[in-house]
Formats: sequence, C-alpha cells, structure tokens
Amino acid sequence: MSQEAITSPPRPPRPPQQQRTMTLGPSAPIHDWEVEKVTLMQELKDYRERAEGLEKTIQQDRATYERNTSSLLREVKMKESLLEKRVQDVERQLMEQIQDLQRQMVAQQQEHEDAMQEQKTRYEQTLAAEQKKHERRLGAMQERLREATTQQQQDIVEPKSATSEHHHHHHHDELQSLRQELARERSLRAQEKREWQLRFEHQSKSGTTTSSSNSNAVTSPTTPSSAVETSELQRLRELFFKESQHQAMQHEARVENLRSEYEDLLKEANNQLETERAVWRIEQQSAVEEAARVEREKMEAKMEQERNEWRNKLLDAETSMSKDATAIQTHWQTKVNEAESRKEIQRRKQMQAKLAVAQENEQRLSKRKDRQLALERQLDSIQSDYQRAYHLAQNLLAMISNYQLKEEEDNEQEPLLADLLLRSLHACQTTTPSPQSPFMDHTTTFLF
Repeated sequence: MSQEAITSPPRPPRPPQQQRTMTLGPSAPIHDWEVEKVTLMQELKDYRERAEGLEKTIQQDRATYERNTSSLLREVKMKESLLEKRVQDVERQLMEQIQDLQRQMVAQQQEHEDAMQEQKTRYEQTLAAEQKKHERRLGAMQERLREATTQQQQDIVEPKSATSEHHHHHHHDELQSLRQELARERSLRAQEKREWQLRFEHQSKSGTTTSSSNSNAVTSPTTPSSAVETSELQRLRELFFKESQHQAMQHEARVENLRSEYEDLLKEANNQLETERAVWRIEQQSAVEEAARVEREKMEAKMEQERNEWRNKLLDAETSMSKDATAIQTHWQTKVNEAESRKEIQRRKQMQAKLAVAQENEQRLSKRKDRQLALERQLDSIQSDYQRAYHLAQNLLAMISNYQLKEEEDNEQEPLLADLLLRSLHACQTTTPSPQSPFMDHTTTFLF
C-alpha cells in the first residue's frame, strides 16, 4: 500500500440515480436531500471507524514507545551503575596499594633504624672489647719492657756468654708468643667477617608481590519497534530516534566525565607516589650519608687516637729497645693497616647491600606503575566496545527505517521483526570490519 493510498480520504460514493416508478396509486417522490443525508451518514460512519482505528494504532505506538524508552533508561542506569562500581573498585584498589606502599615504607624505615641501632650497639661492643684487649696488651707489653730492662741490667753484671744465651732463649719465647697471638687475631677477624657476611645476606632477602586483575563486560539487549503505516507513526518514530540520540549523547558525556575524573585521580595518585618516593629516597640517602659520616668521623677519631697512642708507645719503646722494638712496631702497624682495610671493606659491603635494597624497592614501584597502565588500557578497550555498540544501534535503527519504507512501497507481505533485525545485524556485520564485540553476541542471542 502506497503513501497516497494511506493518507488520502476515500472518495464519496455517487448518489444513486432517481428511479421513478409508475404505480397505479399515488406515490411520494424521493428528494435529493434524503439521498445526500444517507450518503453523509455512510461517510460519517466510515470516518468514525477510521478515526477509531487510528486511535488504537496511536495507543499501540505510544505503549511501544514507552516500553522502548523504559528499557533504554534501565539499560543506561545499569551501565552507569556498573561504571560507578568499576570506578569505585579502581579507587579502592589504588588506595589499598598506596596504603600498602606506605606500610612498606614505614616497615623498611623501622628495619633500617633497627639495623642501624644494632650496628651501633655491636660497634660499641666491639670497640669496648678492642679497648680492653688493647689495655691488656699494653699492660703485658709494659711488663715485658720492664722485664727486658731488668734483664739487661742483670746481663750487664753477669758474664757475656750466659747473657747472650739467656737473651736468645727469651727472644725465641717472645717470638713464639707473638706468632700465637697473631694466629688467634687472624682467626677472630675471619670469624667476624663471616658473621657480617651472613647478616647482610639475611637482610637482603626480602620481597613482596601484589597482583590485581579486573575484567567486566556490559551487555544489554535491544528492544525492537513495530512497523507503522501512518504519518503519525513516522513522526513518533523520529521523535523516539531523536530522544534515543539525546540519551546516548548524555550517556557518552557522562562516561567522558567519569574517564576524565579517573585519569585525574590516577595522575594525582602517581604524582603523590612519585613525591613520596622521592622524599623517601632523599631521607634514606641523607640518613645513610649521615650515619656513614658519623661512623667515619668516630672511626677516624678513634684510629687517630690509637695511632697517637701507639706512636707514643713505639717512640718510648724505640728508646729502650733497638731491633725488637722496630719489629714489634712493624707488626702492630701491619695489624692496624689490616684492621683499617677490613673496616673499609665492611663499610663498602654495607653500602652495596643498602643500594641493592633501594633498587629492589624501585623495581616494585615500576611494576605497580605498569599495572596501573594495564588498567588504563582495559578502560580504553571498554570505551571502544561501547562506541562500537553505539554505532551498531544507529546502523540498526537506520536500516529498520529504510527497510520499512521499502516494504511500504512494495506492498508485499510483512516480514517478521526478528527476521528484519537479524538481516540488519548480518548486514552490519558484513559491512563493519571491526572485531565482534560481546554486545553483538548478546544481541544475536536475543533475536534468536
């Protein structure tokens, strides 16, 4: 049925021609106004039936429009609630990650302070033990010096042969005792070195890993519209299409606002994280440098004091002893140099261990940043899926309108709405080279 056949009113029937009958008796003539009255009554009845049909069609179209509008509103609200829930989940995960990072920083700072305190106490204990050993050795050396002095005085009085033999035995015994003392000192230093290595290896073994994954898909069925045969239904369809476009634009604007807010939150969290990491790095570096400087100053002061004391003692010993005093001086000087080299090696190992811990923390922070970038890419993929679904809905509505106009012109049998939508969907799939989205899968399932 064409457009003109639907909109143009029916032609009034021709009035019946007057037929005059010849009767035997008197007859009443049929007037023209009676014929027109019957014609008008018939036309009025036809127009009334047609108006009732149009009212029923309009009511059906209005009910369909309300159903479609309510379904679209429910779909939009559902998508908005899902997006809000997803944004809240992402914010909660970011806050949890930031709190975990803060707890880790506090724990690392506490561990560092505990390690520094333990090192300080151990160093003080070592210094106290060394001081006691040094005092005992000084006392023993002074006792030996006094014995050597008295022995020299006695040797002056005794004969020369007995003096040389006694001096030789005394020198041999003293060398044996010094060798034993040197062996004990080396074993003690080696044991301390192994303990320090085990302690730093135990401190360097620590690490934590976190992972998070978020994947959600939003699908919603589409509600078809029925075929209409009047210009009023065409106008209602255009109004529905305009309102759908308006709702889609509002929804897209809201999604863009949510995305911008999410990006702002991510930027703010990243900036705060970078600031806290820089502050933590500066604090750690300053604390390490301050501790190293204090320890170096203390060590240098202590070593300088020990050097002065040993220098004075050696000068005093040189005045009383010739070759023995020089040998003892070289022996203790080598021990002092070895102690300095060992302390320097230990200090370098400590700094290397602290640098390894800082690098490991920086790697963990870079992994968290990579996970945040992965979340952003997932959000971009969800946005692209929504855009494809939106363009697919537009193509479906346009193809439905074109197909209905074609059917109205051809005046053939009316196809089923499910077949019509399925054809349109297959046409859109053949013309669109983009990958099939979950929205299209659910739409095909709903049509079947």
